Amino acid sequence: MTAILGFATGFGGPVWLAADGRSVSGECEPLVDERKLVAFAGGRVVVGGAGDRRAFDILCSSRAFEWDDLAATMDGDLGARVRRAVAELRTDLKAGGTVKSTDGGEEHCSGRFLIGVRGQLFVVGTDFGVLGVPRAAIGCGGQAALAAFLALGRGGGLSLDKHLRQALDIAADLDVHVGPPYTVLEVPA
Repeated sequence: MTAILGFATGFGGPVWLAADGRSVSGECEPLVDERKLVAFAGGRVVVGGAGDRRAFDILCSSRAFEWDDLAATMDGDLGARVRRAVAELRTDLKAGGTVKSTDGGEEHCSGRFLIGVRGQLFVVGTDFGVLGVPRAAIGCGGQAALAAFLALGRGGGLSLDKHLRQALDIAADLDVHVGPPYTVLEVPA
């Protein structure tokens, strides 16, 4: 249970990712200080994970792909490079038991991810689809956090860090599975 919010500030600017720190064991045993954002390549790539905790752990420890390579990619379409990285990681996710097949033969991962790299934000869906977006949210409280973020606007004199934390606070008021401590990371362009 989580809320992860991502925001790309615009062409050439940084990407911000924010996550709550609450996790739930069983139906009502709240745990706190759960790691939901991980920085790679010296902070030039940040990944957030929601859903199956194993899927996020596998993604973070996978050796199928070097995050430094993604951060250093300067030629070609970055979206295509992220899609290739996700395809490479898919094998490890399957081996870890976090990928299931439907009756129709489609494969779905039990986790969803946000990836911030080089000024761009990407959503990785449960079907391994990759979409570049200016802002996104994942997790049970993600849509509430995104709605709060958009409703608050960028005005009011708040720094982007405080703005993202306030959006997560509002999501926590609406969803018992979301709560502090919050982590906010800036990914340079």
